[in-house]
Amino acid sequence: MMNQRQTALLILMMSFAMASVLPAQTTAPVSEAPTSAATGEDLDEQPKTRDPFWPVGWKPPPKVVHTGGTTVQRPTFKPKWTAVFRTIQVTSIVETFNKGEYIATVKNFGVVEKGDVLSIKLDGYIYQVLIANITNKGIVPAKKSVAESK
Repeated sequence: MMNQRQTALLILMMSFAMASVLPAQTTAPVSEAPTSAATGEDLDEQPKTRDPFWPVGWKPPPKVVHTGGTTVQRPTFKPKWTAVFRTIQVTSIVETFNKGEYIATVKNFGVVEKGDVLSIKLDGYIYQVLIANITNKGIVPAKKSVAESK
């Protein structure tokens, strides 16, 4: 037979188990978007809720809005090359049969050699990084191009 304390403990454990199984009933706050008086459409076409597959802290870039004869564009973009270069992790460097030439193994990319281009996605942009040189001390990356991720 179970006493009252054991029964209360069992009910408490079952409530914690059910809370971990059931999804949370929270919703993201919905901001009021400006509307056009003529059409009733939202001028701000940003999503009202967060996509669960977006990286943590990432927000979609603002869209271009046409108002009358003027065009309002999103803020200018400043590339984050230092952050991109930090994501390149060299795991090994090997000298080839040609003396003075090296190849490297880069995490998530595989074997690279001088002249190869790595595509790195960061904050909604795709950065093209050129492997300018490989020495026995490491790789020398160079900026190639930046494009908005589609």
